[in-house]
Amino acid sequence: MGEKAYWGCNAKSEDCPLVFKVTEISPVDRSECSSYALDDLKPDDRLIRVKVDANAQAPMPGVTPRSSPAGVLISQFWNGVSDDGYVTPVKTEYGCIPNGDTSVYGPFHTTLGIGEKGRGEMVFAVPADSTKLSLHYFDTAGWTWDIPPAQ
Repeated sequence: MGEKAYWGCNAKSEDCPLVFKVTEISPVDRSECSSYALDDLKPDDRLIRVKVDANAQAPMPGVTPRSSPAGVLISQFWNGVSDDGYVTPVKTEYGCIPNGDTSVYGPFHTTLGIGEKGRGEMVFAVPADSTKLSLHYFDTAGWTWDIPPAQ
């Protein structure tokens, strides 16, 4: 966490289409959420807050010209991972962010323009046995971060 991640290039370079950093992964107490946000949670699901800084530096390669690479960060590409390697898609809980984004895709669904920087926050529900959070955009290698233990 806190280390820059690079997408759309072969090397860690400030010239990559997307440079981003997960700046925080922290537990969220259910009391912080609107009641409707909790309706679809299982009793043992954990809520985690993920904060991301992103810089859309160049269009996505092979896609419509000028397409923002920030789409890599939308919630459908995030997963919880258990110690034994099982991957489960996260559920976005937008009712847990006061005055926050209300899209199930997260704050980057209205993607950044090329050359723009953005800061976003998402709250995900992950299965209780998830110890890692992963981000995989289709066939890319992806990234993984540790989820702090439940409090």
